[in-house]
Amino acid sequence: MKLTRTTQILLILALLFGLSVFSYETLVAPKREVSGQQQKQLFNFAEEEVKSITIEKDGETLKFAKTQDEIQPWQMKQPEEVPAKEATIAFLLNLLTEGKSDRAITTPIEQLNDYGLNQPTTKIEVTLDNQETHELVLGKLDFSGKLIYAQIDPKQVNTENSEQVEVILLPINFQYAVERELAEWQDLGRDGEDGGDGGDGGDGGDGGDGRDGGDG
Repeated sequence: MKLTRTTQILLILALLFGLSVFSYETLVAPKREVSGQQQKQLFNFAEEEVKSITIEKDGETLKFAKTQDEIQPWQMKQPEEVPAKEATIAFLLNLLTEGKSDRAITTPIEQLNDYGLNQPTTKIEVTLDNQETHELVLGKLDFSGKLIYAQIDPKQVNTENSEQVEVILLPINFQYAVERELAEWQDLGRDGEDGGDGGDGGDGGDGGDGRDGGDG
């Protein structure tokens, strides 16, 4: 039995549709699912749980401690004892508590240097109210220049498995959050003292009375 031309076209279209659905279900959908799984939270603590922050970068150490003052919630402890700029600290804390990794890479521990993580120049350590500590270390930028390689709690992870370690990719905002001049961390406006009031000027002395001229 011969099929009409219209029937043949419909069969071909049905076959193509079936192939497209099969390709999507077997290739595209799984990749999207994996990509979604790789977007995971960095840490499980909340911003209000953090009581201190230590940043080590290029041989310099910055230390900050939370205060009980709502107006001045953070204090710089090192290298100077001055009020910390709230907006700068808040930006960093938001990244740490809300940030997610772009993707993760499993690599031999001896290859950490390829990602700038063997001896990282930037370390961020937070201490929580319960004395628990967490650390994030930053390495090199990736080839795009928009992401940066990093490790979460490397001291713990690298000792648990001496052969394979996990390296994550983070947005470059993490680098921007710590690459700041010292003045950007300090709220010096809150540290100044009001100047004293100027003294009142002295009153002028009264002039002497004129004398009458002598009689001729």
